[in-house]
Amino acid sequence: MIGLFGWHTSTAIAGDIGAASQPASRTVGSQQGVLVLDDFEAGLNVALRADNAKLAVSPDAPPGGGKACLAIRITNPIKKTAVLLPLPAGTDMSKYASLRAWVRLDGPGKTAAIRWLALDENKNVIRQQRFQRAKDSQWASIDWPLAMWRWGDKRIGEWADVRYLALMVEEPAERICLDDIALSPPTATMSADDWLTKLAFPDGAACEVNQDGFRLACDAPEMSAADLRYLAGQMSLIRKWVRRTIGQADKPVLASQPITFLIFRDNKNWQAFYDRLGQAWDVNIPLPPVGGYTIEDISAATYDPKQGRHRPVYLHEAVHAILARQARLPTGNPDSEWLHEGLANYLQICLQPESADLAALAANFRNPIDSRSFIRPLREIVGKKVSPRHYAQLAVLTAFLIDKHPEWLQKFIAGSADGKPPADTLKECGTTLDDMEAEWLTWCRGRFATTQPTTAPAIFGKPVEWSPASNPAASGLGRTANFGRQFFTFNASLTYARFVTILCGLSPDYVCTRECHWL
Repeated sequence: MIGLFGWHTSTAIAGDIGAASQPASRTVGSQQGVLVLDDFEAGLNVALRADNAKLAVSPDAPPGGGKACLAIRITNPIKKTAVLLPLPAGTDMSKYASLRAWVRLDGPGKTAAIRWLALDENKNVIRQQRFQRAKDSQWASIDWPLAMWRWGDKRIGEWADVRYLALMVEEPAERICLDDIALSPPTATMSADDWLTKLAFPDGAACEVNQDGFRLACDAPEMSAADLRYLAGQMSLIRKWVRRTIGQADKPVLASQPITFLIFRDNKNWQAFYDRLGQAWDVNIPLPPVGGYTIEDISAATYDPKQGRHRPVYLHEAVHAILARQARLPTGNPDSEWLHEGLANYLQICLQPESADLAALAANFRNPIDSRSFIRPLREIVGKKVSPRHYAQLAVLTAFLIDKHPEWLQKFIAGSADGKPPADTLKECGTTLDDMEAEWLTWCRGRFATTQPTTAPAIFGKPVEWSPASNPAASGLGRTANFGRQFFTFNASLTYARFVTILCGLSPDYVCTRECHWL
């Protein structure tokens, strides 16, 4: 499953602050690797732009901070306020570890919610960091580590792509003052790769493995380093399959940083991690009732002693994280959610064909398709928020695209990564959603017409990456009894509780103790 947050930013804020190109920002200076973007001692920077605010230089500087600061006075407290700061030409934010500044908030009320945004050359939001400050008229020096910034809601980019910083005020103050805005270099205390595992396992009691571009960590004593290395090997195969499948849409991001996969010994620790992550990001992270979840490129799940390293949800969640990295395909975005779940569930069935109720699947495709049937019209799932009840259908839709129109699938993925809605991609492919649905249903009914309950249709054949001839290490996949667990039933009686019970390998008694609703 992939994550959604309780709020979203706009894809781009060019319309909020002016779409015209901005003058180059001035650089105040650099000392010991610190790049001072502005200390406002030379007056108001002409490159600054603001919406719903008046900018001025004020003498109310912080102690020891010179004689001037930037004062942002909110024009309309009901509207959001944004201030745009172009970076100096040639600035590469990937060479820095944090953004820091002096901040002061004035006005009635207790706190204000503010967010830093990092924008690319087209002013698309590709990174963001939300924080809250007391409106106490007191100066505070704040440091925002770049490793802890979230991705954009609809775009994923490199820090080297950032051309602007913007300050967005969501819950207003009467006046906001800033001073000594600067970028700080990395330190030896903690690398960009370490903060997440330290947040996940603050007591340090976790086995950790770095292999093939993956960092796996687990605090369950039963999970050995050898088990984690096995999972890293499986995830490496997934990445090879993803790259082959997405073709021209392969546009990796953060290639020098490993993909992190966290496994917790129980549901309590799994939930506690997401609580801490939400606090670090100042967001609300709604969780499903059982342990398997991916946000951005961060996958986390719980350990099940009955299944050990063969728990199906591990590879399922890894698909989401790898897609986010390799294709820059955001998680939790309706435009791309159907692609994420389609690819993840398609591969799940390919690797475990015995898990699908093929007779029920074939029967459902022989029934009429409408808003009340188990198989839904594509207009209800393509580019829409999806739920587990759609996963089987999305797996079959993905199989169709891979078999008949792999170039369409690649264009859908590349288009979604660039913020293009599915309707635009359909036009580019020379088809419509109705025509694609008609062709898909004809293909499905032909493929499933002779399917026997005990055989897997060819559309779910095991990918070549897992064949013994291509990779002898992959030949053991699916040989344990645990991999025979059924996690899909393709009929209208499939409930969310049943789905998560089977997919995650938990006992029905556990799931029944929680209220389970469609997401």
